[in-house]
Amino acid sequence: MRRWLLIAAVVAALAVAGAGAWLAFGRGGGGGAAAPAASASGAPTPSGLQAQASPTSTGSPASGVPAASGSPAVSGGPSASSSPGLSAGLTPSGSPGAAAATPPPQAALLPLPAGVGRFTRAAVRPLVRRRGGRPVPILMYHVISDPPPGEPYPELFVSPADFARQMRYLERHGYTAVTLRQLVAFWRGKGRLPARPVVITFDDGYRSDWTVAAPILQRIGWPGVLDLCLNAVGPHRDLPAPLVRGLVRRGWEIDDHSLTHPDLTTLDSAGLHREIVVSRRILRRLSGQPVSFFCYPAGSYDARVVRAVRAAGFAGATTENAGPATMAHLYTLPRIRVARGMALSDLAKALGD
Repeated sequence: MRRWLLIAAVVAALAVAGAGAWLAFGRGGGGGAAAPAASASGAPTPSGLQAQASPTSTGSPASGVPAASGSPAVSGGPSASSSPGLSAGLTPSGSPGAAAATPPPQAALLPLPAGVGRFTRAAVRPLVRRRGGRPVPILMYHVISDPPPGEPYPELFVSPADFARQMRYLERHGYTAVTLRQLVAFWRGKGRLPARPVVITFDDGYRSDWTVAAPILQRIGWPGVLDLCLNAVGPHRDLPAPLVRGLVRRGWEIDDHSLTHPDLTTLDSAGLHREIVVSRRILRRLSGQPVSFFCYPAGSYDARVVRAVRAAGFAGATTENAGPATMAHLYTLPRIRVARGMALSDLAKALGD
């Protein structure tokens, strides 16, 4: 009898311990998977920028896409099912949905890069419903790193320290980052936005999106918008799929920047279909997001390209045209390019401060 009582007591103790571990797991973030490892540099290889004629080709430096770093595949990344869903912005079909005020709950904090100082979560700004669709700045970044020696396009690189200073400037001057989905949904009469919204976009897809930009934005509580060229994704590319999904878990929006970063104005109908429609289909599967917006590679577009983007069901598109964005130009949204060495006074002027 004593033996059976002892066995029953042991089983009960194990059951209690297991329940406690499960509860702790649930409080820890709901996924439990470790964040994917990443290289520290965040910069492409010194070979610089290369054209992407196909998902595996190298081409010539005409297109303006920095080369992949050759980093190995990263395993253990979060799954697409853990994406923040459609609570902020547009539904998968591109129709307006409710605009959320803040990104989804934060995943595990990413380590800050060296030399950028400390960051604290930004103050919660009151949400407003404004009339008239006042212009909103959309910032355009590429690589958040110092350029390697011999880099032919150093202007696409912004140092981590400069990026950190720029984010502090925005926060201290009352800006709050939102996604394009939130912005366009608001323009269409859905939800509210902070009084001074700003959209922070990153073109192409570089390791520094994960190693530098994401940790800084995560601590402030802001989302980024990744205009992802699918040539950047893959086991030996600069931003493997697990890292893309890791950005989604941290509130980022993923938008389409084509398959191979071509000049879309030179393509026939089949080429446009591949670079616009097929790329969106792949990105949706990869990210678990609706992929509601398109970003024209190298800012190149014409009326035929715009028609193809609209026909593909995108809710809007961004360009490299300079200036703030308004609802009047949903398929040719201007942006503010943040170039290497840009002084805060120049950024303030571009923002209209």
